[in-house]
Amino acid sequence: MNLIKKIRKKIFNYFYTKIRNSYLFRNVTRNYNYKNFSILLPIKHMLPDYQKAHPKYDKILPIVSKYINQNEMIIDIGANVGDTLAGMVDENSNPIYLCIEPEDEYYSYLLKNVDIIKKKKPNLKVHLLKQFVGNKISNISLDKKGGTAKANLVGGNIKSKTLDDILINFENIEKINLLKVDTDGFDYDVLESALKTIKKHKPIIFFECQYELEYQKINYKNIIKTLQSLGYFYWTLFDNYGEKIITTQNLGTIYSLMEYVWKQNLGETKRTIYYYDLLVCCDNNKEIVDNIIKEIE
Repeated sequence: MNLIKKIRKKIFNYFYTKIRNSYLFRNVTRNYNYKNFSILLPIKHMLPDYQKAHPKYDKILPIVSKYINQNEMIIDIGANVGDTLAGMVDENSNPIYLCIEPEDEYYSYLLKNVDIIKKKKPNLKVHLLKQFVGNKISNISLDKKGGTAKANLVGGNIKSKTLDDILINFENIEKINLLKVDTDGFDYDVLESALKTIKKHKPIIFFECQYELEYQKINYKNIIKTLQSLGYFYWTLFDNYGEKIITTQNLGTIYSLMEYVWKQNLGETKRTIYYYDLLVCCDNNKEIVDNIIKEIE
């Protein structure tokens, strides 16, 4: 009987996904609820599905945001439709938010959702920017799937701008204390574009470590080493489902875990996870991050 139910569920999910992703439903939206408001998602967006299957998915940053003070800045690179922003604002509307998203459809949803949020949080300070952020990676196109957009390095005309250059227009910001990056495989390049900012402000950094090609893996190892040279000694790794794996100061441990996923990418061992999220800080934020980890656990 259980087998029959599983088969029925798979059949239902297959046709449900096919219908939802069809051309007829391209302009259909659905609501996604937070404690104090709801936002709009494209019907194809997979966030509700992921969180239904994995309750801790995308739940870390709202906890981190609670520890960011009034008038300190939170930067959200790869802001998508504003779902991460919404989760953070739902917990703490006092910081200044800067949300950066390059993809046309997601940015249009970001604009709509900020308007929705501001009706509940009228004093919210948020800046929106439609821009692809990068250092060496530029002239790209964006491939969309399941609620995310990935840079395609072949044949595009979207140019990048470094985060350091973008922040020239925000010189009146006294403190940047959280930098979140989620760019599906190229977070290392975003971080390389922000080294002046990172050296100056030493924010808590939360970024995705996802690599499909060897040069990406090498570049992630390099940026991790660079961050350590800037005083980022305290690393916590999460799997892509939001579960904490380890807190460590040993880069060798991080590299070993990266190789574990790399073997799965090569098909040498069974797939268990797809990528890591890394939370890292310097001495100035260690006590805060220790409290964040306790709350997450």
